[in-house]
Amino acid sequence: MTGGIAGPDLQSISGAIVAQMLAEIDAQATNDSRGKSFEALAEYLFLSLGCRTKRNITSPLHAEQLDLVAAHLGALNPLPTFFIVECKWWDRKVDSAAVGYFVNTCRSRKAKLAIVFARNGLTGSSRSQTAAHSVAFGAANDGVHLIVVTEADIAGLTSNDDFAAMLIDAWIMAVAGAGVGLSSR
Repeated sequence: MTGGIAGPDLQSISGAIVAQMLAEIDAQATNDSRGKSFEALAEYLFLSLGCRTKRNITSPLHAEQLDLVAAHLGALNPLPTFFIVECKWWDRKVDSAAVGYFVNTCRSRKAKLAIVFARNGLTGSSRSQTAAHSVAFGAANDGVHLIVVTEADIAGLTSNDDFAAMLIDAWIMAVAGAGVGLSSR
């Protein structure tokens, strides 16, 4: 489902397709297959906006694996063009160790935007910048801004405009607040 040389096949985000893909994730038998299905859903959403994507990129020494790397072709202005997406379909909130590892991976790739698709969000509090949220605060000082997209955010999507607006609003909050950009939905 990766966009071709001439660009991805544009499609519209459909609430019905999103609901179906979320149900298929839950129906998977293993954590690995649920994770891969969640990556496919994230890719579907970005392809629908006209982004170029690549999945499962492994570093030359196999020390790091990137779930999804994307570049938007204008649909997400003013967001940085190149960004990395980490997908975590966990029963619990994503902790500071996982967020820290991901943010450091983004730093090493000079990515200014890091997006975590986290089924249940992050540990800690965005208001008091605790736990995983504190990692985002530190990353923002280095110019890496973190956005979090939850299962509830995804389930509420009905159009490309919904998804684009959610990402842009979250990015604005991440940059302005020097912390985690969360959906305001």
